[in-house]
Amino acid sequence: MKDIPPAQKFLTVYSGALTLVLAVIALSAARAPKKASFDELTVQRINVVEPDGTLRLVIANRARWPGSYVKGVEKPRDRSGTGLMFLDGEGTEMGALAWDGGSDKGKGGSNGHLSFDRYQGDQMFVVNSGGSGDETQTTLGINDSFTGIEKVLDEDQRIEKLPKDQQEAAYAKLNREFPFTHRIELRRDTDKSAQILMKDTEGRNRIVLKVSPAGDPSIELLDEKGKAVGRLPAVTR
Repeated sequence: MKDIPPAQKFLTVYSGALTLVLAVIALSAARAPKKASFDELTVQRINVVEPDGTLRLVIANRARWPGSYVKGVEKPRDRSGTGLMFLDGEGTEMGALAWDGGSDKGKGGSNGHLSFDRYQGDQMFVVNSGGSGDETQTTLGINDSFTGIEKVLDEDQRIEKLPKDQQEAAYAKLNREFPFTHRIELRRDTDKSAQILMKDTEGRNRIVLKVSPAGDPSIELLDEKGKAVGRLPAVTR
């Protein structure tokens, strides 16, 4: 029998030892505890998933903030912020908690947002709060939303590529096909007034309850053209 060259013997022993080491690592990983405890964890993004891999929650910074997810597929969407994105059991976005802010040229500002979406649609409940300097606004809104968010996102990307003079008509057509209407708004406006706006299915104000910055209350009933048909005047001071 031919003698095995030393180099070949070394490779045989090395490959056998490497195989044994990999087997030990794999076995150790399989038996490793599935829970861990940290005093501090620094990350840019965390994806929370179901056992089957379905994405249910994203926690991300501004740089890693995602687009919109529809059934596990990420769709491009121009937006920024830091926060949490909520997804349903199918891996579709169903709301978010996001915030941003800072100082620009010596003028500070901030924005906060919380929303919950209709199934395969857009925001049904939303809170926005923020502003810059003395011009701040907080609004709580309840909306009529649509279904078919995947088509809306795809159409939005298509329209963005059209010539500018064609975009307005294309967006108007898209909004008619997938209507989104503000129905109720509770707001503290930038002029420091407090308002409750109740709207019809076309999004037109029909009842306006208001307290002016000076503290004068009023109630207005409006027709479909925005003309006052009834009013309780503010108390004259």
